[in-house]
Amino acid sequence: MPHLCGLKSFPNLLVFLASLLLCAPFFVKAQQAKDSVLGAEVKAERVRTVSSKASFLPGLKQRHFDSSILQQYQQQSVANLLSEAASVFVKSYGVNSLATLMFRGASAAQSVVCWQGVPLNNVGTGLADISILPVLFADSLSLQYGGTGAMGGSGNVGGALLLNSKQAQFSTANHWSGRVQLGLGSFQTQHAGLAIAWHNRRFDIRVRAVGQLAKNDFEQQLADGSTYVASNAASRGGGWMTDAFYKINSRQIISAHVWLQEYQREIPRALFEPSSVKSQTDASSRVLLAWNRTGQRVNSYAKLAFMEDRFAYQDPSIHLSNAIQSRQLYAEAGGSGNIGQKTQWLLFAPVQVMGIKDKEASQQARVALAGSLLRTFFRDRLSLALNGRAEHFGADIIFLPGVSAAFHLDHDLKLTGSIQKSYRAPNLNELYYQPGGNAGLKPEQGWSAELGYSWNKAIKRNLLIYHSLNGYTRLVDDWIIWMGGAVWTPHNLASVWSRGLETENRLLGRMGAWHWEFGLSLAYSRATPTKSYLVNDNSIGCQLPYTPAFTGNLNASVRLKNYSIRLLNTFVGERFITSDESAVLPTYNIGTLHLGYALQKFIPKLNFDLSIQNLWNTHYEVVAYRPMPGLHFLLGLGLNLN
Repeated sequence: MPHLCGLKSFPNLLVFLASLLLCAPFFVKAQQAKDSVLGAEVKAERVRTVSSKASFLPGLKQRHFDSSILQQYQQQSVANLLSEAASVFVKSYGVNSLATLMFRGASAAQSVVCWQGVPLNNVGTGLADISILPVLFADSLSLQYGGTGAMGGSGNVGGALLLNSKQAQFSTANHWSGRVQLGLGSFQTQHAGLAIAWHNRRFDIRVRAVGQLAKNDFEQQLADGSTYVASNAASRGGGWMTDAFYKINSRQIISAHVWLQEYQREIPRALFEPSSVKSQTDASSRVLLAWNRTGQRVNSYAKLAFMEDRFAYQDPSIHLSNAIQSRQLYAEAGGSGNIGQKTQWLLFAPVQVMGIKDKEASQQARVALAGSLLRTFFRDRLSLALNGRAEHFGADIIFLPGVSAAFHLDHDLKLTGSIQKSYRAPNLNELYYQPGGNAGLKPEQGWSAELGYSWNKAIKRNLLIYHSLNGYTRLVDDWIIWMGGAVWTPHNLASVWSRGLETENRLLGRMGAWHWEFGLSLAYSRATPTKSYLVNDNSIGCQLPYTPAFTGNLNASVRLKNYSIRLLNTFVGERFITSDESAVLPTYNIGTLHLGYALQKFIPKLNFDLSIQNLWNTHYEVVAYRPMPGLHFLLGLGLNLN
């Protein structure tokens, strides 16, 4: 059963947030013309920026999460949101442990997480832990399905998660707004968030800060039916983010973005362990400077980012202490424009230098030149984009071509398709990790293709129907996978074939003051080795470990005036945990219920929300021997100031 958290340490959380603000007086919070996060209406001037890279991928499947979903997950992580509200597989290693995103049968290392267009994947492991990415720090959150190597760079084989701040906004008069978010929940969970925004005709400054504590003393059931309460499972952490924009003139903007965070987590025991005293600290420092110019013929931009990730793992029971500090310098410059009325162009040059501190051998550098031509035909019914990227990586120069197209059969029905070459070099962890690194690994290379259609139909003014279906295939040679016993080592699989189908369905309606929505997403993915470097390899034709063949998501919501109800249910099919399909984890269904109420008649305006998670109290493991919590809840109070 869920536990009501205690209040004893809650003031410490507020002091923590207050100290963050004293250290950074220019903290800011992004807002829009009608900001769903701050709950304030702001009349502001939006400034056009360089055309996004996504606009040069007309045949790409994308999923954008609307403001109502982001609002309901303000106190939670991106991992929670995606595992409950999207038909993608979030591979969670348990409470307080790594959570990674997997697209279309691809590995976690083949998925990319980007912030403001800059990759966040740890340069050592090649992974991005989405369990420590706060939803509060994302004004815009979207998924790109399928590899986009030409636009997104080598390594983008399966798909990408994009986190962005809103575009700069300016107004003739000074305007400020703010929001305070407090939360209490099961397992002694405590959360506090703060958002402030201020802008005038020259400046747009926003700040966000978040802090959280949890004991995570949840009850778990063993195979024999007995139960135990998790210990050594406490966590604490937080961070702050600043977005500051300055308008030089009507055409130019410069901006600075800072994101600092640190999380300290105890690692509870796995089911095969008698106890655990393990702990882990993850800290990140990210700084991004950007310049944007909107011209009459050419729009241009430049960005420079420095990121440092610090990881410390300790297990006193075996006298193990491991600390890794990785750094990344990322620079990019580019521009876009029009050639006549039918053709757009985009050209940009990214440079990425990565390394692990104090390890000279553990360094990599990438220099690339990429571009795209997008042309429309048949009175703009057909959009066709040719994409290409030349990338210098180590001693190799690779070329990643791609083509993407969308054709509108009529106002409601659109056909889409794309073909893309993919490439991923082994990351530093796969090459040099001790013990277990394999310096002889070959890079992954292959091709992917997809076809799909979407149908969007408005029936009168009170009913909207959306339906899409996508099929894809991807063949990758020298796929990298970790295998072993006491010491795990990465190896190359000769060839892996991934293929599958995905469908997204939404029905939105209105009856008087009632607004309702029903959504259903389903995905089938098959990822199997087709060739092997080993004789009599039993994995040929078998599903890759921890790749569910079926995933799905159900969404039903109702809103009446200031009241809202949303029910979500996530389905994840069987996951084999061995390469020969000899052991399997069972299917699970996870339900989530969100209840909300907004009190708008007073100052400050108040929002109340209750999130009941694992509604069916399912006993399940995403990764073997790492149990997940049962039924639990999170109660939130939001105060909106304007």
